[in-house]
Amino acid sequence: MKTHPCFLVALSAVAAACGAKTELDAPTTTTSPPIPVPEPPGCQWRIGAPSPVGNDVSEAHAPRIGHISEGAVGDDGVRWLWRSFESLPGGERSISWRVAHIGFDGAQRGPTQLVAERRMITGGISIVDGPEIVRTSAGYTALLWQGSLGCQTARLSNEGNIVDESPSFALRNFCEDLAPLADGALRVYVGGRPVGGSRLPFIRVSSFVDIDANNVVSAPQDPRSITIARATFSDRTGVELGPSDDGESLIATATDRDGARTATRSVLQAWPRDATVDFVRMRADRDRAIAHWVIGARNGPSAAEYAEFSRGGSFVARRSLAFGTPGPHRPQWVSIDASATRLFLLWTENSPSAERRLFTRVFDRAGNPLSPPLLALATAEDHRAFVRATPRGALLYGAGAAANLRPAFAAPIECVP
Repeated sequence: MKTHPCFLVALSAVAAACGAKTELDAPTTTTSPPIPVPEPPGCQWRIGAPSPVGNDVSEAHAPRIGHISEGAVGDDGVRWLWRSFESLPGGERSISWRVAHIGFDGAQRGPTQLVAERRMITGGISIVDGPEIVRTSAGYTALLWQGSLGCQTARLSNEGNIVDESPSFALRNFCEDLAPLADGALRVYVGGRPVGGSRLPFIRVSSFVDIDANNVVSAPQDPRSITIARATFSDRTGVELGPSDDGESLIATATDRDGARTATRSVLQAWPRDATVDFVRMRADRDRAIAHWVIGARNGPSAAEYAEFSRGGSFVARRSLAFGTPGPHRPQWVSIDASATRLFLLWTENSPSAERRLFTRVFDRAGNPLSPPLLALATAEDHRAFVRATPRGALLYGAGAAANLRPAFAAPIECVP
């Protein structure tokens, strides 16, 4: 694989880099404060050399901003899914999904695998977020939203090959929040198009379907809730994030096995009337759910927010993770993940020279910084990336919006002597 010129910018930048909130109505620390875990003597957090991802596919099918997934972490690396479109004669388009296996060192393992390819009428395509892939007890599963053709799940082997597919469901609807369940089943939420407001990100009003291990799809079941983001545990309980009744706070509410809200509720953060809540994401990870967001105040936020919940939806902790770059600014993108001992923050921002810069920072579980902001990439074009915790630290991976950020990139975040 060839090294793309944009990676040279990143390597030189990394070498150089390595040289007021409102009160909460819920506690911001655990009842048992986390025990600090020190780094090995002489160890410092570094970003490894970026590696290309997906450079064995054509330009038309390369990863792009808005069409990339959060990765699914396995025992031998991360699986990363993306979709691409190709115009066809007669007003049709082809939509395809591809998956790459990225090792914990950031290098792609084996060829990019084609997961699925479909044809549809151009007018039936409307995308809000990237595709989804999750790890299951038998491998991985991808959620394929196919426009007017509805939704479908595809179960994959560890190598990225399709094992089987569900029937199409939720025709002409939207599908999201794929969750693996303990008995080999899946849960997918479906509904109309998400609708955004002036102060909130996309509001989702949706029912759910369960898909059993034999790919039998249940009838839609309606939990009758309005959410911004949600996470579902393997036992079918979960947590939802949404606005308070007066629209002045971000709250988390536990859900039962049937998706209905319970009495367990936590107020996470209030925000002023001239602010928005941005970059909200949530997912279940083993016996916990993690969420992150940014309150976009008028002068620019100085920190991203992280919250954690136990199985059953009980609030555990919330942390403010400082960006640490000079001056208040509005990040263009944020991603957060957690290991047993560390929190990893990734964000992009515009520099005074109009460069798009990608940073990461490492914190302990109490939210104390263990590294300065580490510059991973600086280009003239927009780019977006995710960070996922791994057994070696973390992995960042992302893509750009233009051909000069081709191929996509991945790099390890590790503590090295």
